[in-house]
Amino acid sequence: MDNKEFNKVLKVCWEHDVFVVVKPITRGRYKLAISRNKREKLGENVYEDKPVNKTLIFEKNGKKYRQDVTIPSVHQMIEKLYFDLYEKNFKGMEPQPVEPLDYDLFINNKAQKNENTYSFAPVFD
Repeated sequence: MDNKEFNKVLKVCWEHDVFVVVKPITRGRYKLAISRNKREKLGENVYEDKPVNKTLIFEKNGKKYRQDVTIPSVHQMIEKLYFDLYEKNFKGMEPQPVEPLDYDLFINNKAQKNENTYSFAPVFD
């Protein structure tokens, strides 16, 4: 996913009060929570700063199997969760357009504030 697409996904999720929250457990280890309308649901998996390669050994029908698995980093997982939330709940939605700033209004307000400021310099008669 490129940056433009990810920014679009983030904006749509944030506009609908959906956030991915990072909960630190220990140094370099985190759990992720999904917050919707200020209600959080904490995930079970623990993620680290960098991707981790692990080997899983499991038994099925009396035979032992070995599988190499890569657990993504917390940053990769945040991006994936936002994309999955967008796909599941808000697919096809576009973020609200942002109105351009009125620079004249900003400059006029700044000038008015400067006129109304008072200096506390001592006055000598």
